[in-house]
This record gives sequence, C-alpha cells and structure tokens, in this order.
Amino acid sequence: MNWGSADSLYGESKLNFVNVLDELELPYILAIRSNHALWLPEAQEVYQEAWQTFKRTFSNGTTEVRYMAEVIYGKRHCKQYWLLTTEEDTLPENSTTFVLVSDPAIKLEQIGNAYGFRTWIEYGLKQAKDVLGWADFRLTH
Repeated sequence: MNWGSADSLYGESKLNFVNVLDELELPYILAIRSNHALWLPEAQEVYQEAWQTFKRTFSNGTTEVRYMAEVIYGKRHCKQYWLLTTEEDTLPENSTTFVLVSDPAIKLEQIGNAYGFRTWIEYGLKQAKDVLGWADFRLTH
C-alpha cells in the first residue's frame, strides 16, 4: 500500500488538500501541529493510549527503537491521531511528530516507517524545484 505523506502545512489545510484526499478516498499520513484541536461533544474528552515501541527502519537498513501512542478525540474514528517520538518521557521537539492517519487497512507497525518517507519526498521535491528554477519562489493565492 502506498500512502501520501506530508508535513503540517498540508495536514492543517483541511479546506483544500485533506478534503481532496478524502474525496478521492486516498490513504494518507499527515503531520499536524501538536496544538491541533477538534470540537467534541460536552461529555467526551481527549485521551492518550499507552506508549508502544516500534522499530524504525532507515533507508540504509539500520533500525532504531521509537515510540508511538494513539491520541483519541472522544471516541475512535476512521481517522487516527498518533504521537511519534524518539523518547516518550521528554518528547524532544526535533524528533516528535503528531500525525493524522487515514487508512483503515494500515498496520500499526507501518505508521512510523511510512511517515519516515516524508523526508525523502521533500528532498526529491527540493531537487525538482531547484532544477525547474522554483526554489527561490513561493506561489500563493
């Protein structure tokens, strides 16, 4: 299975990017800001499941133990929120990511590694933008 993967800029743009992915029924893993919020009915609360370990496998074949925990807004939905980190006690800012996963078929151990491809996707896009001469420009509405 292939997932779309993107950073928080896209993960937070619900009116455009996320809605299109949902309409096309494409699976995705998107980073979202850690202060992401949802409106919940009065009786529901946000809670975090226990930390679980997973083996993060890098492109050179090396692995590291990482941690992930599901964050549930009220009750479970088809979209899941996960906290991925290298250290569950301190949550280092440079190695902790909050992600939104939309794929009912994704296996727990696939989430961390699938999101890890984002770095290579961004690297490839940067190279393409450089070649096309777009690296110094930002297109806005």
